Amino acid sequence: MISNCGHDENNRYRGGKAGDQTGTEWRVINWYNRPWKCVLRHPNADVRAMIASMAKAAANNNLIGYDQSQRGTFWTNLADSNYDPAQITVACEADCSSGVAAIVKGAGYRLGIDALKKVSTACYTGNLRAALKAAGFEVLTESKYLTSDAYLFAGDILLNDNAHVATNLTTGSKASGTSAPSKSINEVAKEVINGKWGNGSDRTNRLAAAGYDAKAVQNEVNRILKGNATTPSKSINEVAKEVINGKWG
Repeated sequence: MISNCGHDENNRYRGGKAGDQTGTEWRVINWYNRPWKCVLRHPNADVRAMIASMAKAAANNNLIGYDQSQRGTFWTNLADSNYDPAQITVACEADCSSGVAAIVKGAGYRLGIDALKKVSTACYTGNLRAALKAAGFEVLTESKYLTSDAYLFAGDILLNDNAHVATNLTTGSKASGTSAPSKSINEVAKEVINGKWGNGSDRTNRLAAAGYDAKAVQNEVNRILKGNATTPSKSINEVAKEVINGKWG
């Protein structure tokens, strides 16, 4: 599945009403062969997970539509909404390239990665490859990445430099290697407790995109929190005697 921002409510590229009037301007669709010229992949699984989560949220928020003439308004409202597309409450617009660039930039702010923060939302398909490569993305051009979604990771960006760009949302059946989780469930659970992975469906999507079982992570979170809620090792009577003896100040 991919997050695809392709046209306005009139099947045109400019002149439509702000927001997604039909639910088809920016939506989740099946992978298709554009054809794509390259796949842009960030080596950090956390970044890929964030990009996939944000791209899906943007596609599911019908206040975000398509219009090349108003392509900068998505970023403006994204920045005003904690960089979370789901929190946008003002009708706004993107096009394929400004939408992808805004999500990458927003992911940089959410994860604290300066190279991603520097990505310009004024990018277009013709210079997006160079911009994302400069931000740390790998450029993949082998045919296996371009002719099906089998080798793709969630958060991969599909680019035809002369035409279109979209974001892959699901990890393919043959994807391997760097897609493997790099941290234990315990480590990720501690990060969840510290707020790193977000909340609700956003957390679930990001964990899944990074290769983690969200239920297993939540069980570990519950275990850790239960373990921290330890019972006192001394009785009230013992502590009272220590207070009388001046131990507690």
